Amino acid sequence: HAISVALEMGRQGKALEINRRTSPSLVGALPNSRQGHHHMDVARAWLWDGNRARALTELETAERIAPQL
Repeated sequence: HAISVALEMGRQGKALEINRRTSPSLVGALPNSRQGHHHMDVARAWLWDGNRARALTELETAERIAPQL
């Protein structure tokens, strides 16, 4: 949830920093719905940082993992 909080505070750089420090295996251990929200949050951070390609990749990952979102 730290990434989401950073985004709500308008700190996409901080959100991306937290994402870089987060272990992919930790994210992978979360329920699919939580993984989907994680990837959607990271997508928002990349978009706000001006990187549309990375944002799209994260959104595609979210959709693949949790299509119900």
